[in-house]
Amino acid sequence: MHELAARLPVPLWTFEDLGWTAQGLTDTTREAAAFAFLGYARAQGWSNTLPHTTGARHAVSGGKHLLPHLFRSDQHDHRIPPDRRPPAHRGL
Repeated sequence: MHELAARLPVPLWTFEDLGWTAQGLTDTTREAAAFAFLGYARAQGWSNTLPHTTGARHAVSGGKHLLPHLFRSDQHDHRIPPDRRPPAHRGL
């Protein structure tokens, strides 16, 4: 970590440095937290892949944004106002 921090042009902090380990983000929860962030970035429309790390031509927002079945308009969930429902799924 020290060598990596010395080579980076930005600060490098560990979960412990930020006090997150004390909040329950440990080695066993770190991967879940990373994937949660990637999902959040996708939902916001932010790029969550970088060309220099993936070999892609440009930064993109990877992943697929799916809503639970109860939010599909063809299920007629009346908890969602009609003007806020997504279009009915028509298949492929």
